[in-house]
Amino acid sequence: MEAFLKNKFHTLGEIESEAIMEKEIDGNKKFFAFIAFKDKESADEAIKLNNIKPDEKSEPIYVGFAESKKKRKEKFKKQTVPFD
Repeated sequence: MEAFLKNKFHTLGEIESEAIMEKEIDGNKKFFAFIAFKDKESADEAIKLNNIKPDEKSEPIYVGFAESKKKRKEKFKKQTVPFD
């Protein structure tokens, strides 16, 4: 998985920093990657990779922009309709 992530994202543009971690959850290996691109265009291309599957046995990967918890909450509030 680590090789897949590195190969896939390194083709999109110059990377400023990356961290790829592996964690076992409920007996299954899960991978987490945090990748910072040098320019927004490369990051936008990475977003297009959302939900691709590295292989037939793997779950789809999630790709999104890093945001603070506060910013995510604000965005969520704007997307939801309040109940009357």
